[in-house]
Parts: sequence; C-alpha cells; structure tokens
Amino acid sequence: MKVVILVEDGYEDLEVHYPRLRLSEEGIEVLIAALDERTRKGKYGYPAHVDLTFDSMSPEDFDGVVIPGGTLASDRLRTYPEVLKLVKEMMENGKVVAAIC
Repeated sequence: MKVVILVEDGYEDLEVHYPRLRLSEEGIEVLIAALDERTRKGKYGYPAHVDLTFDSMSPEDFDGVVIPGGTLASDRLRTYPEVLKLVKEMMENGKVVAAIC
C-alpha cells in the first residue's frame, strides 16, 4: 500500500508527522508531496521533506491521500489544480481520502 500526504508551509505538524509514523508502522509506504521540492515547515517549525511534486503525482500510484490541517496550508492546497484533480480522481475510484482539521 502507498499513501501520499499533501503539505504546504504552515501545516499542522502533528497532522502530518503522526499519520506518517502510524501508517509506516503498519507497513504502508508514505510519501510527502508539495508544489515543489522545497522542504516545508509546519506551524511549529517541524520540517517535512518533500518526496514528490504535485505535478508528478498520479492517482493510480496511491491507495490513499491525507490532507492535513493548518489554516494557511489547507487554504493554499485547495487552490492547486493538481491537488483538486488528484483528490477528485481518487474519490471517483473509491480510494481513501482523509482530511484532518
């Protein structure tokens, strides 16, 4: 299984790092995606190292997507066409879409 977590600066730190840890503990491959390859910083300064960019993602590559909260981060994420396309296609294909607030 493979899951992608979408991030942008100002993400809620625990809503990225805790799901990543717990999913990894269950043997699920977890990747972090962002608009570009620059490391993102959470609301409290924890870094999220980016594995892939939004424009390189394909819904077929993932079994699920996690959209963490963080006021500014989630507001930015909803403006990226690549993110909207990924989430829409994953929902249409019955894959897991998990949004945390």
